Amino acid sequence: MKRRNKFFPLIVFCLAIFFVSFLVAAEPADSKPIRLKDNLFGIDFVNSNQGWAVGYYGTIIHTEDGGKSWTYQPSGKTTPLTDVDFVDSHNGWAVGFGPIILHTTDGGKTWSDQKISEDIFLTAVYFLNEKKGWIVGEWGTVLVTEDGGNTWNSQLSGKDVVLYDICFSDELHGWAVGEFGAIFSTEDGGKTWVIQASGVENVFFSCKALDNENVWVVGIDCTLLHSKDGGKTWKRINTGLEKIMPFYEILFKDQSHAVICGQGAALYTDDGGTTWKPSRFKKSIQYDWLYGMIAADNDIWMVGENLKVFKSATNGKEWEEIAINE
Repeated sequence: MKRRNKFFPLIVFCLAIFFVSFLVAAEPADSKPIRLKDNLFGIDFVNSNQGWAVGYYGTIIHTEDGGKSWTYQPSGKTTPLTDVDFVDSHNGWAVGFGPIILHTTDGGKTWSDQKISEDIFLTAVYFLNEKKGWIVGEWGTVLVTEDGGNTWNSQLSGKDVVLYDICFSDELHGWAVGEFGAIFSTEDGGKTWVIQASGVENVFFSCKALDNENVWVVGIDCTLLHSKDGGKTWKRINTGLEKIMPFYEILFKDQSHAVICGQGAALYTDDGGTTWKPSRFKKSIQYDWLYGMIAADNDIWMVGENLKVFKSATNGKEWEEIAINE
């Protein structure tokens, strides 16, 4: 189970919808669907063997052997899935453009729709357990369920901002981040959300709460913020990266080891975020963007553009690309 987050500017969604619509309109009804390279945006593992990743065109891929082989799971969707979260090997959720909320109770063999009244796109999903979870999306939307997604209720909505990620340190303390430097926080499980002053106007794509006080946020223009007081104050951290690029995801494997991934680069720390160093890849990734990440036992997994899946057994210092069977 993870947090997760995901980078989905409106132009990305619009382009995805355009190309999907074009293909559907251009193909004869009895023709074989065209297999396109799928960009992946979210990944989750429940143990060292079982994992799922989601992306464009309703893509869901699944592994049961620690990434040695991957199979497609039918989602019934053709629009982007932006995030996925499993609480165990059976129960999981995927969200995306539509709005789409998919739920499975059999490890992804079958997926069913869950309905909401809001006509919005959804960007991230986070479940504490089989019953309670949250979803965020456009218009400052935060939705909560306490019955496994049978019903969803709005905790925050109507704000002129897209929220891209949500994270919790426990059942009460959480943060949601998004456009224009927006950071919302709650100390009562989402009954009330308050805006926190980030001090910047950049888009935030990912957040990670290590505990009720220690929170990290990343975003566009190499933005990395850290709070030691639950978000009352934020400090911008210099990673030492020479080029300016968007950071799409931050993942802490433990208190000391963390990874940031973004546009054509990844960084790692082994001292709790005091210093950051470039990760090493066997092949150049300078033209690829990297997005979703998750830790599974001793490994860290990362996904991104063109169906890329990477695995690190060195806490993000070195990465190997995992071949996907298409």
